Amino acid sequence: MKKINKKVIGNIFNGILNASQKETLEKFPELSKSLLNIVNESPEDFNLDVFYPLDGVIRDLIAKKMGKTAYDKDVSSVVFIYTNYNYIENHLLKFVTLREGSGCSADKSRWLVDALTHYYMKGTSIDMTIDDKCYWKPHFWTAEQWIELFETLKHFYYGDFNKYMLFLQKNWLPLLLEKENEKNSKNN
Repeated sequence: MKKINKKVIGNIFNGILNASQKETLEKFPELSKSLLNIVNESPEDFNLDVFYPLDGVIRDLIAKKMGKTAYDKDVSSVVFIYTNYNYIENHLLKFVTLREGSGCSADKSRWLVDALTHYYMKGTSIDMTIDDKCYWKPHFWTAEQWIELFETLKHFYYGDFNKYMLFLQKNWLPLLLEKENEKNSKNN
C-alpha cells in the first residue's frame, strides 16, 4: 500500500484541478483557441481584447438590472464589486480578522460585500445594528466607515493611495493603538 504524504495529496488535487480545467476548455473550444492566440500577445493586449469587452458587457447588464445608465456612479461601484470581488473581500477579511480574530471572519467579509452591493444597487442602507445573533456582522465601524473604506479601496486599486492612507490614519490607526494599549495593560 502506498504511503499517503503531502506529495500524494498534492498529486490528487492537481489531477482534480487539471481535469476541471480540461473540462472547462472542452466546453468552450472556440473561446479557448481565441484566448490562446491572445495569450501569445502582451498582457496589455490581453486586457484590451478580453477584460475590457467583458467589463463592458458586465457594466451593461448591471446598468440594465439597476435601470440606470452604464456610467452612473452607483453602476460603476457595483461593476467594481463584481469584477474585483476577491480584491474587496480579501481586504475586508483582513480588517475583520486583525480586529476581531478569524472566527466567522469570512461570514463577516462576505456580508459586507453583499451589503455594499445592495447599498449601491438598491439604495439599501447598511444596518450595522448588532444583537446576540449577529455573528455575521463585524462589531466595529459604522456603515459610513465601511462605505468610505470601499470607496478608498477603489481609489487604491487604481493607484491613488492618498485617500486610502488617510482612511487608515483616521479609522484604522486608532483601533490598532487601542488594541496595543489593551495588550500592554494585560502584560503589566
